[in-house]
Amino acid sequence: MVTATTLTTVGGIAAALVTGPAMDRFGAGYTLGVLYLVGSVLVGVLGAVFGASLWLLLCVTFLVGCCVSGGQKSVIAFGSLFYPPEMRSTGVAWALGIGRIGGILGPILVGLAVTAGWSTTGLFVVMAVPMLVAAVTVLALGRLRYRDKPAPVTGGRAETAMRRS
Repeated sequence: MVTATTLTTVGGIAAALVTGPAMDRFGAGYTLGVLYLVGSVLVGVLGAVFGASLWLLLCVTFLVGCCVSGGQKSVIAFGSLFYPPEMRSTGVAWALGIGRIGGILGPILVGLAVTAGWSTTGLFVVMAVPMLVAAVTVLALGRLRYRDKPAPVTGGRAETAMRRS
């Protein structure tokens, strides 16, 4: 089980290498929304593979880490898009603080559920629901953010360099 737990962190690191460029190419809201959507499915599946082979468990755990941990590494950058520069650090700090509350309450709630006799599959299916809500929310915020975005400014470096030559 230590290997499976470690693979969630390794998956998050691996995803961070892909998530940033994908956010630049496809947009932060779309990239994170899809990542969370896939993650919600994988979290639900994780409960079902606990009785399966070790290799299947390790693969699903790695993929869950890619989606959950990888998404969390990038969601703060996404959140910073919604604050004006003069209050961006305060907004990001609030987001990080609220995330810490979830990090504290999550294990407590899971411990209470285990004590109450919840099945592993049931527990993971229930944990997939907040991830699904996060996916829908991030997708909606991404659409809202980019709908209100002004038209791109022309005259970038490449265009300016071409005019000089």
